[in-house]
Amino acid sequence: MIYGNLNNDKVLIEFLPEALQKGIAFLKEMDLLNCKAGEYEIQGREIYANVIDTQTKSKEEIRPEVHRKYIDIQCLCKGSELIGYAQDSDKNIVGEELLDKDVIFYSKVENESELVLAPNDYVILFPEDVHRPAYTNGKSEDIRKVVVKISVDLIK
Repeated sequence: MIYGNLNNDKVLIEFLPEALQKGIAFLKEMDLLNCKAGEYEIQGREIYANVIDTQTKSKEEIRPEVHRKYIDIQCLCKGSELIGYAQDSDKNIVGEELLDKDVIFYSKVENESELVLAPNDYVILFPEDVHRPAYTNGKSEDIRKVVVKISVDLIK
């Protein structure tokens, strides 16, 4: 996992592969607060974004997940959310696999940490990064976030 902020990541950007730079450039160029919710193609199905309006839920209502075919750049645009994070391991217990949707949900993960995201914060989540997005930071609230999906084939 890599943490950054759209307003303060000039040095970080230089170290990232081109595909990740392209995803972050989309976040910086798009009017994230005023665009319509939905899917936006950046580079076909290799790089695309989902603009999501949702509400944070309790931690227990959100299942930890991983993706094997795509890297996520999850950027918070409005509100506050906690995101859980853990390394994938053979000690994590799989609850459900939806391979056609590139998601594996876990019913239990070990050594989960939390990160508070504020507007313009983003995290880059790789296939070995278990994450539990959009849970409450005290109380449920409306949030807007963008998830940029980048094919792992672009990084290999």
